Formats: sequence, structure tokens, C-alpha cells
Amino acid sequence: MEHDVFISYSRKDEELVKKIRAALTQANISYWIDKEEIKRGTSYAKAISQAVYNSKILLFIWSEHSNNSENTANEISLALEFEKNIVPFKISKKLGPSDMTYHLLKLDRIDACPFESHHIQELVASIAQCLGRGLTPSSTTSGTSGSTPISNTFTSSSTASNTSKMETHKFDNGSYTGEMADGKFNGQGTYCWTDGGRYEGQWKNGNMHGRGIFYYANGSKYKGDWVNDKKQGWGTYDWQDGSRYEGQWNGDYMHGQGVFYYANGDKYDGQWENDHKQGPGIYYFADGSKYDGQWENGKKQGQGTYQWKSGSRYEGQWKNDCMHGQGTLYHPDGSKYKGQWVNDKQQGEGIYYYANGCRYEGQWFDDKKQGQGTFTWVNGDKYVGQWMNDRMHGQGIYYHADGNKYEGQWVNDMKQGQGTFTWNNGDKYTGQWMNDRRHGQGTYTWADGTRNSGIWKEGKFIG
Repeated sequence: MEHDVFISYSRKDEELVKKIRAALTQANISYWIDKEEIKRGTSYAKAISQAVYNSKILLFIWSEHSNNSENTANEISLALEFEKNIVPFKISKKLGPSDMTYHLLKLDRIDACPFESHHIQELVASIAQCLGRGLTPSSTTSGTSGSTPISNTFTSSSTASNTSKMETHKFDNGSYTGEMADGKFNGQGTYCWTDGGRYEGQWKNGNMHGRGIFYYANGSKYKGDWVNDKKQGWGTYDWQDGSRYEGQWNGDYMHGQGVFYYANGDKYDGQWENDHKQGPGIYYFADGSKYDGQWENGKKQGQGTYQWKSGSRYEGQWKNDCMHGQGTLYHPDGSKYKGQWVNDKQQGEGIYYYANGCRYEGQWFDDKKQGQGTFTWVNGDKYVGQWMNDRMHGQGIYYHADGNKYEGQWVNDMKQGQGTFTWNNGDKYTGQWMNDRRHGQGTYTWADGTRNSGIWKEGKFIG
């Protein structure tokens, strides 16, 4: 019995194989797998040999387990002997030397490491294209530089009918070798540009259309779906600097769901629109930090959460890649700020909860307490008043936990200027202060009404 696909794999990868089988079934692609097809009493070697022979494609799940398996090595050898198409699906990054590596190194493969669910869609689309069924995943996103295809149409007396045939033709900017119909590139073919660019894949009416690979002169490469000379559908683009995009394309743009692997180790997994990150997406930084939230025109915008490698975490609003709006920043030591932000700075109204139990509630500017605010200490002391550059500065009242109170002017966290200090026993001083001490003209009034008025210096009455 003929099958579309023979699945060669290691039992240790069975969970992934189950997902692939389900996707193949959904796409109406028949497959043969040893676990279900070999009957009791049947020669294993004969059953495998017949199954490979009767399948159109051998799908090899290439992992660290199958790479050194004698059984999968034999299955690959059979596929080579029977001249079958082999589709390697590579799910392990580092594979040691083996017969498998030798046989498969030069074959075009689907690189699915690290594995993500969309790789199965790409695999099924590739298999469908090999079978000539034209299946492509749902469309989406963006273009890049390289050789620009020409109008691949010419007139030839040898192509009077619409029957495809293999031909070679030269042009001013390159040459084409492949199938032709009605004087146009139709079917499978390769176009080599004089600037070094090359396209290998399917054509329709003179345009790159279907599944194909474009090797750009600058060293970049695109492998995926094409529609009328544009990247459209599902595809992978590799840049010469090592960056890679895997996902959906639309009209030569990254557009839809996709993953971008940056050369520096960063990764973005989410939505795209016209080559820009747009909508929900997760950005994984190489240092271990992560942003999960909304994007607009390539920048963090809207609601999102940023987790730093250090353990700090921000949850809130963003604008132009900056924390902006309402949000909460959690620190590893247990402290947190909850309030308004402007361009990555605590600014506006906000509350800071300190790890030691203290709390400030009030106005902020440029990450510092500035304006009107209240600071409450863990021992019960409290200051209500004006702040500047993170310090009590201006007019304010300091309430001591023991009942003492100062109401007056402050400079850089110290009582300075005019102010009144009232003790819990009823004594009171009203007058001038400097560097937290009574200094200048002032009056000290005892609880019994006795008073001293005059000049004070560094906390002492001098008359």
C-alpha cells in the first residue's frame, strides 16, 4: 500500500511525533509509522523496506536520539537506495558525528531548534509542496534586500503548447534553467542573477510562486512561500549577520505571527505588521531579561510587563519603548513603586513602599520625591510637606512617634528658617532654625507659661 510519508524517528521523540502525525492527518497527508503498521509475525526488516519503497517521502525526525540510531540509519540508507525525497526535520542543535550527519549534511532541511509549534506548520507545508499539493500556511509579513526578480517571459518557437518542459535560457542579468510553459517560467526552476543572487523553486507565469529558496548576493537567504514574486505565506529569512526570522509574510513584509532571532542572542516571538513588531509579543533578551506585552511600530507601547535579570519587574503602561503612564515597579528586596511614570522615570503621583516598612506617598519628578508628599517611618514618625531632590525641603510638619512635633521650614532634610517645635510635655519653641538647631531670634515657652525670648546659637540661648 502506498503512503505519502514514511516517518523515521526515535521512540524518545514520540511526543513530538504525535503532534506531527496529527498535523499530517489534518492536511490529508497519509503516513506510515512502524508503531501502527507492522503486524505481529511480520519481518521487521522486510516491513520497513517495503514501507520506504512504497512512500513518496521519508520524513526524518533528526534529534540527538535518532542521530545515532542504527534503525534510522538503515531507513535513511533505504531512502537513498530507492531514490526517495528525504525531508530532515532537525530538532536538536548540537549533533555529533555519525553516518546520519554524513548523509544529510548537504540536504535542505527544516531547522526547528529550539522547537516551537509553528515549525510543524512549516514542515507540513513543505511536505505538501513536495507532493505537489500546493498547501501553504495562513499568510503574513516583511521583506529584505537582495536581487530583484525580472519579468521572466520570452517568446520561443519551441513552446507552442502549454506543456511544461525543461529548458535553459540566458538573459542580460542572468540565466534560467527549469520548466517552461507558454513562453514563461512555469513549474520547477532556477534563476541565477549576474550579481550572485539565485532562486531555486516553483514558478508560475514567469513569477516566483509557490515554494522556493532565494539566495541573496549579500549572503542572506529566504526559504518559504512566494506569491507573484513576493514573500507571502510562511517562510524563514536568514541574514548574513546570523539573525533569523521564522514566520508569516505578506507582500514581502514580516507580517502576522513570527519569531525573530537576533545575532546578539535576543529573540522576539509575537505579532508583526509591515516589518515592525505590532500587537502582543514577547521579547527575550540575551541577558535573561524579558518583556511580555503590547507593541506598536516596533516599540513597546500599551500594557506590558518587563522582567529584569536582576529580579526587578515592571507591570504597567509603556510609550515609545519607555515606562510611561500608570505602572508598578517591584524590586528584588521587596520594595516597590506604584504610580505614574514619564519616559522611564517615576514622575507624577506615586507611592513607594520600602523593604524596611517605610512608605512615601506623594509627588515625584525625575525618579525623586519632589513636590507635596507624606513619608511615614516604620517607628511611627511621619513628615507631611514639601520635598525637593528626595529631601524634605520647603514647608512641612514632622510628627514624632513620641508626640513631639515640628512645623515650619526645611532645607535638605534639616529644620532651617522659621519654625515651631512642640514637645509632648507642653514646652514649645517658636523662632529661627539652622542645621536642625535653634539659631537666631526665638522664644522658648515652658508648659507653665515661663518663657525665654532672645538670641539662640547652635541650640543654646545666649540672651
